[in-house]
Amino acid sequence: MRVVALPTVPFNYSRLLRTANATGVATATTSRGPMVLSETWAAAIDTTNVWTVTVGATGTAAVASVSGIRLLALLAPAIADTAQVNAKASLTNPVALVPTATANIYQRLVLEFEMKLTTLASIDNAQFIAGLYTGDSAGRSAANASGFILAADALNTLTDKAGVEAVTVVSPAPTLTNWNKYKHIINATSHEFYVNDVLVATHSTAANLPLPYMSAAQFYLVSDAAADPRVDIGPVRCYLEDV
Repeated sequence: MRVVALPTVPFNYSRLLRTANATGVATATTSRGPMVLSETWAAAIDTTNVWTVTVGATGTAAVASVSGIRLLALLAPAIADTAQVNAKASLTNPVALVPTATANIYQRLVLEFEMKLTTLASIDNAQFIAGLYTGDSAGRSAANASGFILAADALNTLTDKAGVEAVTVVSPAPTLTNWNKYKHIINATSHEFYVNDVLVATHSTAANLPLPYMSAAQFYLVSDAAADPRVDIGPVRCYLEDV
C-alpha cells in the first residue's frame, strides 16, 4: 500500500471571523482588550502604583487574611469612621463619550470582583459603594459614580450623573454575607450589572449615566456602629472589550 502525505492546508481563523463579521454573520466571539487592572492580592498592597488606601481613626484597610484575600475593615470603629480602597490606575475608556461601532475598537469597559460583607447591620447604607467613579471623590455620596450600593441592608445598583441618580433593587437578592461575583459593564448608552453571572439591572437613562467614562474602581465603607463592619474583597479585574 502506498501512503501519500497530503500537504497541510493552513486555516486562518482570524480571516474567517473577519469575513463572517463583514458579511453580517453573527459570531459568538468576544475580543477582550488590554487588562487595565488585575489584582489577586499579595502580602502587601501596592499603594505606590495601583491603590490608594484611606482609613479613619480606628480603621484598618487592606489587611491580608490567611487565604490571601484582602480585607477592607473597621475594627471596633467609631460611628461614621471610614475605610476605602481606590484604584490609582486609569480605567478610562479611550473613547471619551459614545463609541461608534464601525470606527472605534473598544466599545465597553468591564469591572469584575468577588466580595462578601460582614456585620451587614454595621455598614452605613448611605455611604457604602463598590464600583466605579469619576474624578477624585470617592464614596456613595459623591456625584458621578456607578456601582453596587446598599439600601435597608439590601443590594441595589446605582448610576449617578452630577447628582441625578437611578437606583434599582437587585432581584433575586444574593446572600451578601457569602462570596459573590459582581460584574459591572459600561456600554456607550447603558450600564449593566451582574451578580453571579445573572443580569440583575440595566441603567440606560442618559440623565443618570455618568460621563466621562469612569476613571477608578472604589470600595468604600463607613461604619454605622462599633461592631466591626468589613468588606472582604477577592480578585479584582478591569478590562476593555470590542463588542
